[in-house]
Amino acid sequence: MRARGANVTDIAVIVVAADDGVMPQTEEAIAHARAAEVEIVVAITKIDKPEANLTKVRQQLAARNLMSPDWGGNTEIVELSSITGEGVDRLVQVLSDFSDLLELRAVAEKPAVGTVLEAHRDTGRGIVATMLVKEGSLRKGDVIVAGHGYGRVRAMQEPRGDGLHPIDGAGPSVPVEVAGLDEMPEAGSLFHGMKDLKKAAEIANMVRQQENELARSRGFSLEEWSKARAGTMVKELVIVLKGDVQGTVETLKQELGKLTHAEVRVKVIHASVGQITTTDVHLAEASGGIVVGFHVGVDHKARELADNHHVDIRTYDVIYKLIDEIRDALAGLLAPELVEQYEGTADIRKVFRVSKVGTIAGCMVTKGVIKRDSKVRLLRDGVPIYETVITSLKREKDDASEVREGFECGIQIRGYEDFKEGDQIEAYRIEEHKRSLDS
Repeated sequence: MRARGANVTDIAVIVVAADDGVMPQTEEAIAHARAAEVEIVVAITKIDKPEANLTKVRQQLAARNLMSPDWGGNTEIVELSSITGEGVDRLVQVLSDFSDLLELRAVAEKPAVGTVLEAHRDTGRGIVATMLVKEGSLRKGDVIVAGHGYGRVRAMQEPRGDGLHPIDGAGPSVPVEVAGLDEMPEAGSLFHGMKDLKKAAEIANMVRQQENELARSRGFSLEEWSKARAGTMVKELVIVLKGDVQGTVETLKQELGKLTHAEVRVKVIHASVGQITTTDVHLAEASGGIVVGFHVGVDHKARELADNHHVDIRTYDVIYKLIDEIRDALAGLLAPELVEQYEGTADIRKVFRVSKVGTIAGCMVTKGVIKRDSKVRLLRDGVPIYETVITSLKREKDDASEVREGFECGIQIRGYEDFKEGDQIEAYRIEEHKRSLDS
């Protein structure tokens, strides 16, 4: 639920009670907001209570890298009370300022686009979905596709403080309860307004056929992560870290943080003490990461959820094994070092121009070996003037795979024919060398 909330919002307000401080669920909410890369505003509530300890709460937030500008950070922290009303206006103003700064705007006059927050089956109304309109407007009678479900909006209700109220339309940022879909969409699915019911049915059927493959793409094993990230510009391994004691968790977080390189990096989005739970799996799934545990067990529901959603859970009993395995996964993504290996040199002694064949360089191999699959550079007076590959290599009149030092041969190269006697052809190959994370 927290993952879905973070992914559909533009600004996350983390609420912390002044008398309780940062709780485990607060840490989870912070982790989800950071995984979704949304702006964070902290609201410290219940400041009117006698047991409120604002300094303690701010220290707890600072330990999680959430500090207000007066503490040297860049997070807006608003202290407020819902009883007295103190600070509420400032929170509204902060959110308004962020909205202007981020240029949060939505076009209302277009087909609706948004997210399914929840869905259930109602005895009298059929399938009912709670949706948040992100763009455009949703109206009663509109055709929509929501995940693998589709249909015409038969009824709409808007939640208010005193319950649900029927409405005929909803614009951007409005949550609505909608009835009329033929199948129950998954929470988190996108919905789109459509003009044609038949087209909506075709899209929904296509989504149903692809559903298994899409489900597999949500989670990663460490090996799948390596394959999926290979060739991408940003290679980042996201980790949800769990340990048996806080000291060990902090040590592991520091050691993983040392596995840095210009091309790849580890990002620990959440680190805490205790067994691996469904919350950890949901967080890893939402961020495309893996769960790593040290000296901890895995809740059976978490294991089942991870298997169903293809999220990799790795547990260890030895720190160096954990670090080594993560290091190896990162090192496997480094672009290989390309090393040139010299093979041989041939002097051009004679140039032959043959009709229907082209220009052939009559050569003597003076050093090493010239191979048919070599890369070559043409040297004139010792200066490289062209680089290409061999297209034809002959020994006498026969094709040759290679010609060694002391033998004559005929060479043609791709894209160049203006040979001169005295030029040299230098052959080489490019080898890929694996790199270590420290290189």
